Parts: sequence; C-alpha cells; structure tokens
Amino acid sequence: MLTFQNHLVIDGGIGLMPGAPVEFNREAFRKLFADTPEGGARRQRLNEVAGTQRAEFQAHDIEIGFRYDEGAIVPDGSPVPFRGALGDVHTPAARPGHRLPHAWLERDGERVSTLDLVGRGRFVLIASGDGAAWAPAVREAAELYGVPVDIVSIGGGDYVSPDGRWEKVSGITQGGAVLVRPDGHVGWRAANAAGDPAAALGEALGTILSVKARIAAHV
Repeated sequence: MLTFQNHLVIDGGIGLMPGAPVEFNREAFRKLFADTPEGGARRQRLNEVAGTQRAEFQAHDIEIGFRYDEGAIVPDGSPVPFRGALGDVHTPAARPGHRLPHAWLERDGERVSTLDLVGRGRFVLIASGDGAAWAPAVREAAELYGVPVDIVSIGGGDYVSPDGRWEKVSGITQGGAVLVRPDGHVGWRAANAAGDPAAALGEALGTILSVKARIAAHV
C-alpha cells in the first residue's frame, strides 16, 4: 500500500493533478518535456522527487531478498547479510534459506548465469573446484531419496567465474558446495570440503525433505 501511494508523489513531481481535466494533465506533460527553462525546472523537480522513492523503484531486497529462516533448510550459523531498512539494499549470499545469488559464469565461450543452472524441478549441487569428490555423493543421495539431483562445478570443472563473483557470494572455499532446492533457494551449504561427502549430503538432503526417519527405518 505504501509503495502504491508513492505514485501520487510521482504524479505531483510531474505536475499532474488528480481529478483535473485531461487537457490540464496533458499540458503538464508538454511542459515537462519542453526545451524551455520551465521544462528544465520541471524535470529537475521530477528527478528530485523520483530520487526519494527508492522503496518504490529500487527495492531490490524486497523483490529478491526473501529468505526462509526455518523449514526445508539446514542453517549453517552464518549471520544474515546486511539489509537496507527500506528494502533498497540487497546483499547477495548463498546462505541457506536465501535465493541463490546471480553470478556470471563461462564455459566454452558461452556465458550463463548461476540462475540458469537451477530450477526445473530438480535439486542442484554446485561444487567449488572440479566436483569429483561430490559426484558419487550426489548419485548416492539421489538414489537413496528417489529425487533428481544434478551436479555442476565452478572453478576447475564445468564452469569458471571470470570475475570472481561466485567465489565472493557463495561463501564456500575450494572443495565446498551449495545445494540448491528446485525453487532456487539454497537448502544447504558446505563452506569447506567435507570429510565424508556422501554422509554430509545425505543427511542434508534428508533434513530438507523431512524423510530422515523413513530412510533410517528403511536402512
């Protein structure tokens, strides 16, 4: 409701008047774009007004900063990244519960986003490095729980992060991994290489799916 009402402020910056005849408001637009001192003043006024409406037009954190603090995730104890009070400052992070952050990747001359790697009704494990240690764990977890799990690697395997952004936003070191849910939110993160990748991933996926008891009984 607040951002909807902000449109009235923008209308005022343009020079529009609610309830005024169409001709009046049309003339306001003509004056706004006129190559005259008055037109310049009106554009400066509109620029000043628009600059106060960050919650309306630049609310990146409101739009993509939604996160889960509990439920189908495995918290890793990391602090919540900084968030602007107006929702205008978004800090991308591959923290469990958060939406997977965007980072440009390259493979064989093709540029893709990390967001292009996930979704489509499947879990995806993004490994840092060549991913060799995680590949058997992914196959075992997928078979154990009966859900599709893909694996991609960044920085030594499938993809590279040319500008280093993935290394910055992922929060993992070489050998670590991030498990992304089918909805694009991070479900689990191994900040460093795991001593037993199969056990670590299996436990994490079971927690996310809430089927640990069934698997334990089956075993």
